[in-house]
Amino acid sequence: MSTQEHPSIPAGANGFGQWAGLYVSGILLVVLVLAHIVAVHYAGDFSAEGYTFAEVTQRMESPLYRFILLGLLLVGLFHGLIGCHRFVADLDVCGRRSLRLLSVVLTVMGLAGATYGWLIYRAFLG
Repeated sequence: MSTQEHPSIPAGANGFGQWAGLYVSGILLVVLVLAHIVAVHYAGDFSAEGYTFAEVTQRMESPLYRFILLGLLLVGLFHGLIGCHRFVADLDVCGRRSLRLLSVVLTVMGLAGATYGWLIYRAFLG
């Protein structure tokens, strides 16, 4: 069955890439969120007072925890921005030029968001 015959898969190479990207990034988000929940709530020592800033900073120095946090940032941004693009494209309210402009704007927003998240992450570690 081609993408032309299946109603939930957009036609065209770009549409299929976005569709596949949404599904793959959605699965990755579920895995990363579960890993984040385990890493934050079930791994390590617990105290009745909660976590201190020093404990959180120490945890963020772990390569696995860094991977989880930065993965959530990047995959979440990708998933959300592609979802916004697909939403507007599915409404069929604008032409190809407007969709290209939207792609550029969303790409700039994604790069800015990723850069801002990275700077906050680096500032948090000191």
